[in-house]
Amino acid sequence: MRLHGHPLVHAPQVIPPGGGFPMCHAKGRAPNHFDACLQHDTLVWHTIQCCGGIAGVCKRASTIEYAENDPPWVQIPPQGRRYQMINTTPLATFVLNVDLAVVTFQVPVGFDGVITGNVNRFIGPGFAEGSGDIEWRIQLSRRYAPDYGLVLTSLGDLTAPVSFAGGGIRIYSNQVIRYIARITNFALLDPNGRVLCALYGWFYPRPD
Repeated sequence: MRLHGHPLVHAPQVIPPGGGFPMCHAKGRAPNHFDACLQHDTLVWHTIQCCGGIAGVCKRASTIEYAENDPPWVQIPPQGRRYQMINTTPLATFVLNVDLAVVTFQVPVGFDGVITGNVNRFIGPGFAEGSGDIEWRIQLSRRYAPDYGLVLTSLGDLTAPVSFAGGGIRIYSNQVIRYIARITNFALLDPNGRVLCALYGWFYPRPD
């Protein structure tokens, strides 16, 4: 667990598990979900204190700057962290002409990012490229990514993803990213097949 790029610091045992709050344990003294929540909050606030309090955390965030000639969505900065979002879904999971998100993730709060590569394929026999039997889309919250509102062919593979030109597709803090597939014709597709989607890129702290 991290706080705006800072790993949580393990604090001393402030809340005794299962014994610090009798109101939570009317039927016993075993730790429960509420103890876990309180312990997590304790770690978060201890980490904030170690970073100089709220003002210290905000000051660190406000000191992040990037050179104009070296934007963080073209070259990953030292503070950046890469991601690989890969998933497959059985063909039997799909409903005819209904979108299904094979990959879904949310950009961490306080970070922006970029999608630099992608893969979409049908694993199994029966798919004819460009037939329209399978449609793929990359959705950025409520809109589709430029040039990725309708893809009718396989793109890349896990050993060689398709690279985006011009620095990739930029994504922003708290944005929900979905790689969607839709089956429009089951007839020729292997019923035991799977739909593969993958997105690659990195996140970087937002400048002030």
